[in-house]
Amino acid sequence: MPTVLSRGSQILRPLHRASFKQSRSPPFCWKQLLSMSTNPEPLFSEGEDHEQLSNDAAALLADGEWTLSHDRKGIERRFQFKTFNKTWEFMNLVAADCKKMKHHPEWSNIYNKAHIRWTTHSPIGLSAKDIHMARVCNAHAETLGALPIPQETEAGSSATPGLEAGDCCVPKGTNP
Repeated sequence: MPTVLSRGSQILRPLHRASFKQSRSPPFCWKQLLSMSTNPEPLFSEGEDHEQLSNDAAALLADGEWTLSHDRKGIERRFQFKTFNKTWEFMNLVAADCKKMKHHPEWSNIYNKAHIRWTTHSPIGLSAKDIHMARVCNAHAETLGALPIPQETEAGSSATPGLEAGDCCVPKGTNP
């Protein structure tokens, strides 16, 4: 018998899978996910020209490199370069433009990869600054020779060998 916990006069039992199967409606989080997948329209910042911004965002999202963030309030993209130094140079160039625009990304870097999310925090949503900075990123990436991002395999690992983040720590031709 499964472990039973008690809280005051209530007896708490673990939920069984059968109880989920009997449910007629999906859990709340699934409803959110379903609504997001059926309504992929970005959530724009207040005061923006939604029609123009919608066209600009659609143009960026069309090739599949930029994607709408899960909360639909921003756009994001992964960049990959041949070396860590090229990746860092890319980030420095973007940072210099961020300073000029007084707008910063949410980003991370692992060896030769950078992930960038552009969103506006005040007012919340996707703004013209985000679209502009995404285009700036594209221009810098092209100048520095960004590599195509390999498609993910079913196991979630890179389909192209030798481009994982661990390249700096593992001698070429060896498998950890």
